[in-house]
Amino acid sequence: MEAHFPSWFRRHRSWLGRDPSRIRSALLQSHLPTRVSLHLTLCWFITWLYRKARPVALNMNMVMPAWHDIYGLDFDAPQDENGIKSAAEELSKWVDAEVTAGIPANRIIVGGFSQGGSVSLYYALTNKKNPITGVVALSCWLPLHARFMQNPNLVEADKSLPIFQCHGTMDPIVPFEMGSETSTILKNMGFSKSSLTKIPGMGHSSSDRVSSFFDRFISLLNTTSCSRR
Repeated sequence: MEAHFPSWFRRHRSWLGRDPSRIRSALLQSHLPTRVSLHLTLCWFITWLYRKARPVALNMNMVMPAWHDIYGLDFDAPQDENGIKSAAEELSKWVDAEVTAGIPANRIIVGGFSQGGSVSLYYALTNKKNPITGVVALSCWLPLHARFMQNPNLVEADKSLPIFQCHGTMDPIVPFEMGSETSTILKNMGFSKSSLTKIPGMGHSSSDRVSSFFDRFISLLNTTSCSRR
């Protein structure tokens, strides 16, 4: 069912990750662009932000879609700090443009899968210009986590920011332990509405169970938003 609402009534979501066609069916079965989900009270519009192809060290410097360079997939590996910050700035510009177009920042959610989820987390924690309403972080980790632990003042986000993590226990690319450690760090930093959903047996992918938990998170945000109107 097509729907047209004034800009102030829309809640936007940006999505960062791999080719969205691979995860849209699992994650967004009832949240299609420009359509009303029957169990939601607000209209959702989705903006897909694509990665540019670039050489990636972990991939023997072969060119592949990536938000920043990757040197290793564990918490002790070196990190591309400049690339991470640049990717977060790219996301920040998108949010700024949406706000300028009339979408309140408190109706914007950012999220992504794998590296896209990591960039979304970093952006959300360091953003202070236009505070968003929630973060979806799937099969990912918190970039530059040591910086946050060494200097808590780097965190600009309100500690009540809802953060939804979901991670498979059999993920061979981004081990579940990285998602679990990220969850612990977020809790230790005071993010009281941060949650991690563990999916037993799932690898580096999505599933109907992820979609179900995702829907619950979105519904909760909708309920909270409606109670504040």
